[in-house]
Order: sequence, then structure tokens, then C-alpha cells
Amino acid sequence: MLAQPAAGSASPPDSNTTKTKELQKAPAHPQAVVKVGECPVPAIDDTRGAHARDVSDRRYTNLWNRIRAGFRLPRMEGPRVARYEQWFANHPQYVDQMLQRANLYLYQIVQDVSKRNMPMEIALLPAIESAYSPDAYSRSAAIGLWQFEPSTGRLWGLKTNWWYSGERDIIASTNAALDFLQSLHNQFHSWNLALAAYNAGQGTIEAAIAHNQALGLGTHYRDLRLPQQTENYVPKLMAIVNIVRDPAKFGLTLHAIPNSPYFVRVNTGSQIDLSVIARLANMSLKQLYAINPGFTQMATAPNGPHTILVPVATKAALIEGLSQLPPQDRMQWARHVVVPGDTLDGIANEYGVSVAAIRSTNHIYSNFIRVGQNLLIPMAGRRLVVSRSQAAGQEEARGANAIYRVAPGDTLSGIASQYGVSVEAIRAANHIYGSLLAVGQRLVIPGAGQQGVVASAGGARHNLIYQVAPGDTLYGIARQYGVSVAAIRSTNHIYGSLLAVGQRLVIPGAGQQGVVASAGGARQEVALSRSGSDRVRIIHRVRPGDTLWSIAQRYRVYVSQLERWNVLNAHDVLRLGQRILIWASPAMVPSAVARTRITE
Repeated sequence: MLAQPAAGSASPPDSNTTKTKELQKAPAHPQAVVKVGECPVPAIDDTRGAHARDVSDRRYTNLWNRIRAGFRLPRMEGPRVARYEQWFANHPQYVDQMLQRANLYLYQIVQDVSKRNMPMEIALLPAIESAYSPDAYSRSAAIGLWQFEPSTGRLWGLKTNWWYSGERDIIASTNAALDFLQSLHNQFHSWNLALAAYNAGQGTIEAAIAHNQALGLGTHYRDLRLPQQTENYVPKLMAIVNIVRDPAKFGLTLHAIPNSPYFVRVNTGSQIDLSVIARLANMSLKQLYAINPGFTQMATAPNGPHTILVPVATKAALIEGLSQLPPQDRMQWARHVVVPGDTLDGIANEYGVSVAAIRSTNHIYSNFIRVGQNLLIPMAGRRLVVSRSQAAGQEEARGANAIYRVAPGDTLSGIASQYGVSVEAIRAANHIYGSLLAVGQRLVIPGAGQQGVVASAGGARHNLIYQVAPGDTLYGIARQYGVSVAAIRSTNHIYGSLLAVGQRLVIPGAGQQGVVASAGGARQEVALSRSGSDRVRIIHRVRPGDTLWSIAQRYRVYVSQLERWNVLNAHDVLRLGQRILIWASPAMVPSAVARTRITE
């Protein structure tokens, strides 16, 4: 399957169906334990002696030449292959975007394929699975470069928890996929059948072979009657192979990729915030996340593993920085003292993190907490929305949410309908597990700041920008906004139904819901209430012991709002006497404080 990398990108035909990979238990590979410093890439080099030889093939400086030299599968021609060749030739921008992403990962994938003596065509399989996007997410919940469904990933050794997703991890998912494909080849003794089974499930291929055997027919790939998606799957891969073999024939250009590692693996020694890694390695968080998409909370897990990938050129600076980094600077924490009436749900909601994160960090195995207990709150998880959106190359999401104050008669479904979001999204953003709301309660409306209500003078209908979330489908999005699937496909040049998480879709005429932009074009947060509430402008002078979090708590605003209003980030150090701008509720401001009212 081909996932779209961004809004406005097309996808090749027949990418709207879903594959099912049947499950087979994989051997576990122990992780090597290393102190702070460089680790082998991949880590399994330590435990698979047969794979430890140098297979980088220094005869080639351009990785594409090395890939071409490794092609071993019989050439495939025919109308299906030609159809996909023509599609890719007609969409050079799509191919360019896909290969830009592949630049980061392809050397490592080629290394792993070569170590196993597999045909080099396998290294191109992510092109038709995910378009080399580790954030690709199918409607069957398949994730990552190799599109593992969670249940299949678990059986092939991919671990997933609140902190980490093995399906998105570049090295872990690649080795799991290659293990799976080798196992299928050992079973069917044919790479074409193994590829078909990777797509449709080995049971489907076994049944098709048994059917043909009963009729005295051939049992090669070309002889079997398979689901349409699977019949197209190998031809689609072969179209990519033919393009890589001779791109000029199709009017395409493949820019050279060095036949050398882009990244190395470094062991950080203990839990650490990814933004700290980015600072020490002199790189942006976006660059760091691009090669470490498996970290879902922008920090390594408390109990490890603590290995991280960084570009080769930054390795020395990172290792040196880690060796000098004080332990208290590795993570950004808040300390919470439990008071009567506190619950884990309430504390998690207050800090904007999950209950699982608090439990994991504090080694709590139930819901029981005691008055006076000190809890460490990992604030890296709180910044996930900001960091992940930056890493995906989108606008900053600090202002992506709207704040809504519940009025009498409000319901979750009514509020969701008003802002064009789902009830589940509001529940998740506010840690609500039922439907009960309290008058005056403040709700975070995810994404509504980017899609703030903008009514034109004549009540004209505007387009809406929608960001794809896990589990979204074209049908569900169309139904949510009262438009047709055909209209969304046409507006966004989509020819199938596969969407990628984070993809931006234009929803044509989706009501009076436009994009609210600041003068500089950046997305802004719009604090809205049903009645159009006042805000009071105050200046807070920093005092001893003040933090952004304590100031936010005092004035009942969000840290993200303070950061945006004052052009700060979570790692800035506050200075005594520093002036902090706050737009607060009138009820939170002492009468002695001078105030200027605005209506947002």
C-alpha cells in the first residue's frame, strides 16, 4: 500500500484496500547492555554473529547503484506493472517526496537486507507499504514503514508501551519485517509468494495453492487466484523496481544517496528528554524525531531502552554533552504533593499527561495514592503535541487547541458538533471517561484553534483544514463534516482511501469553519466560550521559586499559552523580576492589579 505523505499528494490506484498479515511467532533477540556511548547499528549485530561482517560493498559510492546490483527477482512485465509505472511517471512530485524520506532510512534497510542475503528488491518494499513514512497509519491500524498491525508486531518482537512504539521504530520494525519475510520464504520457497503472503496472510496463499493443487493447476504466483489487492501488490513493487533500474526511461531522476550510514546509535545511559538530546547534538527536534519516530512521548522510557539514533556527524558532540550533563537536567519534571481529594485521573488531567506516565514514573501499580505523597510528573509527555507536530514539519501546535467553558445545557456531542471534532477527541484531550460535564468547566478542544470559527459577513461556507488522526478514514471524515468522499478525494487529489497520520486534508465547504491565522501566518490559539468571555491582561513579575508551571497554575492558564504569549519554550530559564504577560480570567486577577480587557 502507498500512504500519502502530505495533503494534496496523490496515491496510486488500488491503494484503498487493507491487507491482513497472519501471525507467526518470531524468535526474540536479546538487547545488549551498554554504557553511555555509541552502540552498533543495528543492535542485533551484537547477538547475530553471522550478520556481523561488513556488507556495505564499497565498490559503490551511490546507494542506488548498490541496490540495482542486488536485484535478483525475475523481471515482471504486463498491464498491471505498466499501470503502476505510468502512475509513478505521471506523479514525479510524489516520487520525489517519497525518496526524500527514503534518504534517511534506505542505507540501513539495504544493510539489513544485504546481511541476510535477501534480494535487494525487498529494500524497496516500504515504497508501496508506507511511501517510506514511519508515521503512515492505515485504516486497519497498520503502522510504520513496514505497516505492522499491533498484534502481528507483538508476535515478531515489536514492543509497544506509553513511551515507545516498535512499529514506528526504524531499526526494530525493519528487522521484524525481514524476519517475517524470511519465514514466509522458507515456507513457500518463492519470493513472489512470500511477498503475496506478507500482504494477504499466509493462510490466504496456502488456501489458493491447495485449491489449484486440487484442480491440477499450477501453484506459482502467476497461477493463483488471489484478492485483487494482492494480485496488484507484487506488480506495484515491480513497477518501483523497474523505475529504480532505469529512471530515465520513465522521465524520472533519482538523486544520489551516499553508500554510507546516515545515523549511528548512541546509548544515553538513562531516561532523557529528546529535546535535551537535540540541544546536545546541535540539531533540531524535527531532525531528531525523523529518525526516532518510535518515541511517542518525546523521551526515552524510565526503564529503558535508552538508545537513540543521531546523525553520524553529531555523535561526538552528543556523547561529550551526555558525559557532562547533570542528572537533574535530563528530564523536565514537576513535583506534585498529594492533597485530600486528589486522584491519579485528576492529577493527570491537571498536568496534561496520562495516568500511565505517572504510574510508570512513580512505580505505582494501582490507583491508590496517599495524602502527602510526592509524585514526579514527566513533563516531556505533556509537550508531546508541540514536539510531534514540530517534528512532522507542520506549524507549531501550541495554539492548535481552543479553550471552551461549559455553559448550562451543554453536552459533549453538542460541543463536538460545534467545533467539528469528535466526542472521542474531546474525551481524550480532557481525560473524560463518561459524559458528565460541570457548568464552568474548561475543556480543551483539540485542533479547534487551527479550525477556529470564522463566519463571513454573508455566512459563506469556507474550506476547513483537517489533520488526520489515528483511525481516521475518508468515509468517517466526510460523514463528520457533511461532505462526500468524492469531494474530499477531488479537492486533495486522492485516488484511493489510504491516509497518513498527520496528513492535512482540505475539507471543501465544511461550514463556517475556516483557519484562523495570525499576521505572520502562524496558527494561533483562540480562547472561545459560548458567551464570548473577557480576558484580562496582566503582567506577572517572576519571584523566587516561580516556574512556568506554577505561574500557569496560579492564573489557571496553560503552560503552552504562557510560552506563546511570551515567546518562550519549556527549557527557558526564568529570571527574577522578569515580566510575564498573561491573559487571564477576570476572576483570577486581584482587584489591585491594573487590567486591560479584550475579547478574543
